[in-house]
Amino acid sequence: MGIIGLVGLPYAVLLPVFAAQLLHGDASTLALLMSGMGLSCLLSSVSLTVRQVARGLLPMILAGAALFGFGLMGLGLSRSLWLSTVTIIVVGFGMMQSISITNMTVQGVSHDVRRARVKSFYTMAYMGFLRSGA
Repeated sequence: MGIIGLVGLPYAVLLPVFAAQLLHGDASTLALLMSGMGLSCLLSSVSLTVRQVARGLLPMILAGAALFGFGLMGLGLSRSLWLSTVTIIVVGFGMMQSISITNMTVQGVSHDVRRARVKSFYTMAYMGFLRSGA
């Protein structure tokens, strides 16, 4: 999760420049990209909500991180709006899968009396990596 926070998540800071400089768009181009990311995050959270059991989530963290990484590579190579929209959907889905499942796992394996402390350390590490990458 630290690598995702350090290297991957700061892409949102560069998204307005990407929309303007590489896609030669305006605010509506950025809005389309952000809407695609929001839609994919919603789909990812719904897919996790309908799960009946928590078994099998650990391989999904790696799959989500791989989707996120490959989506970012595709987004970086894309120069057309429709391909960028498709890749940003992959980016958002992979990002939410890996972040949500990691959060669920950290809270699930923690003892009840220590859950708040464990979660605070997790949040501190995650937010620290996120800020150092931006």
